[in-house]
Amino acid sequence: MAASRRKKAAQPTVSTRSSRRKRAATPEPTADSPPPSVAGPAPTDSKYVQAIPMAPSPAHKFIQRMTCQSLRKNGSDIIQCQSCIERRNDSGGCRFAGFRAFKLIKPDDEDEKRSVETPPPSSEVSGSPNRASEHRTQKKRRLNNYPPLPPGLDYQNYVLIGDRTRHGPTQKDPSCLMSTGVALGQSPKTLSADDEYIMSKIAAVLHKGIQRGLTHESQSCHPNLTHPIIRIAEDPAQRSLCDACATTLFIISYVCHICGREYCPDCYDDWEHQSENIRFETCSRNRMHKKQQMLLTVRACEGELKTISQELERYVKKVEESAEVQVEDRLKYKTRSLRNEIFAPVYEFSADEFEEQSFKNIWGLHGRPIVIKDCYERFKLPWDPEYFINNHGHEDCTLVQTCPPFNDYHTKVAKFFEQFGQEHRTEALKLKDWPPTDNFADVFPELMVDFERALPDAVAKHVRHDGIYNLASRFPDGYNKPDLGPKMYNAFPATVQMDGKPGGTTNLHRDITDAINFMMYATSAADDAEIDDDAEDGDRSPGAIWDIFPIGATAHIRDYLDSQFPNQPTDPFHRQNCYLTMEDLETLHSLYGVQSYRILQRPGDAIMIPAGCAHQVRNIKDCIKVAVDFLSPESAEICEYLLHENRAIAERANSALLTKKGKETKKMSRVRKEDVLQLWKCLMFYYTAVREQIWGVTDANGEENSGESRGESESKTDVEVAANQAVLEVREAIQVD
Repeated sequence: MAASRRKKAAQPTVSTRSSRRKRAATPEPTADSPPPSVAGPAPTDSKYVQAIPMAPSPAHKFIQRMTCQSLRKNGSDIIQCQSCIERRNDSGGCRFAGFRAFKLIKPDDEDEKRSVETPPPSSEVSGSPNRASEHRTQKKRRLNNYPPLPPGLDYQNYVLIGDRTRHGPTQKDPSCLMSTGVALGQSPKTLSADDEYIMSKIAAVLHKGIQRGLTHESQSCHPNLTHPIIRIAEDPAQRSLCDACATTLFIISYVCHICGREYCPDCYDDWEHQSENIRFETCSRNRMHKKQQMLLTVRACEGELKTISQELERYVKKVEESAEVQVEDRLKYKTRSLRNEIFAPVYEFSADEFEEQSFKNIWGLHGRPIVIKDCYERFKLPWDPEYFINNHGHEDCTLVQTCPPFNDYHTKVAKFFEQFGQEHRTEALKLKDWPPTDNFADVFPELMVDFERALPDAVAKHVRHDGIYNLASRFPDGYNKPDLGPKMYNAFPATVQMDGKPGGTTNLHRDITDAINFMMYATSAADDAEIDDDAEDGDRSPGAIWDIFPIGATAHIRDYLDSQFPNQPTDPFHRQNCYLTMEDLETLHSLYGVQSYRILQRPGDAIMIPAGCAHQVRNIKDCIKVAVDFLSPESAEICEYLLHENRAIAERANSALLTKKGKETKKMSRVRKEDVLQLWKCLMFYYTAVREQIWGVTDANGEENSGESRGESESKTDVEVAANQAVLEVREAIQVD
């Protein structure tokens, strides 16, 4: 759950008691109590948790605002959620903050009520009279912005309540993801050409996700078990992840009222008590979860999912009726081929001659990489070692070995780039994902502007951080947006591994997003043997060798690597410790007919990698590259498939990493394939942006909305103007030097 909630619940629905400590007496059933069929009979097996969610009483009115950890440090004898016990923040933080309410110990005692409503001084709350303890308590309160809960509460008798208030069909709710606040029409209207194109690609995918959520909200997917429902508001600052598969939670989730673990609908559907996925099965103190103790949390008001589903269904029908069968002539586009038959031809364009419609046609084929040449002249700033030494040489950085044992080294940026052009006899190192955590635009504002200005016109609308075709750009301000880059990839040439085989600079892996990678700089170096064999025209200037594989080859490559490295708990693409040599590529071609899209990347070349395509890179020179991820409408369906595949990866890893006691280990958090894209939110935010235009919303004067595309009305922001000025200043400084 989100770490903080700003509204109090309007409709509390369920309660809970913990079995971690001695329980308070069971309260008498109230009129609001659900019938026994709501949660089913209590389990009798001693290894399962006995408590079942029940309805709250009026005395449950003190809502927890701080995290469980903070409350315990402030002297409250509170039962912590599992996320606070494990000190985990990667799945959404504290699961009880903002929607857990505690009960008065003596709700009928007026003196007790007054003592609870008027908290005593902090020294009395903590039970320690000394001033040091009082100072620590007060300091903690200031850091968390909320005071601790008052005394006189039963911390073992609490309820979970929703914080979403109802609103009418024509009322605007700023905390509601799908509320437009207006009456919508029945027939979809025509949008701008750009928006029509996007909706034609994503409507069916989004409808599938909304319909799955609606099925769980109505609880028709499991007719023999009905869960109490709490409706909660979306917290923009938090990105809650499923505790089983690390998928971003979207609209529907199931939460344990005992330990706070939260699961996505897909994991709930796959739940079997005989499963060995211990992250899903284990509750507090090694007790096993049962479905009866789960609550259904919905991040939407009643009826909203049904409305959205009906709208999308009508739009999908419109798209299907108006769709025209088009046969794309793939032969009209230029390709570049290498001599060896194990390498497939690759589409290749010049940056100035590449057209947007040509890119859309090829990108819609799914899984075909593109090379865009002659991009270097489009950049105005020098992306070379001297530039980074002069401007960022004093900064700390971490270098990573590209081959086993993959050690890390801490050094200065200047010391790393000063080695460019020198002979690297011992090991290959790379400065990966730079900057590692900070936003690229914040660290390199002038490079960010230069990068986006230099993007070829054919792909700019897809790749720019605010491009109309980049669906990741639709996150509203204040939300935890996906960090898709840009990032820099700077590395020495790859070396030979300890087994005598050539190693990779970036080993074989797959990404859930589309990407574009520019080579900005490469030093002079000795030629690589593979280029002598494969170069078509004798050009020996490439700085890196790429192998990109079709999506259809993924299963064959996985089977091959599993046979080469048996008994590995994690997926071979997720491990990122394999580099396919020429011998491996020839074996894959002979066994399965797998071809690689081999690309020899030169300075000024941009390579576009489709989502889901496995790829690997081997530098043969010191190289400076910059890359950015993006979510294109053409790849929405592929990304949805990859989300389900990543769930299977998590299940495979979790089932293989059991300890003798059945406890979770820190290693398990590293094998989950975390959902950094937030696909469903990207699609939903786009749809909410055009929803009023689609359904013919009228303005206050009764005139139809013009439906102007965001791409047609874009203007320069103050931030962009300031960044442009920074570019000019840097260029002037370079000329002076």
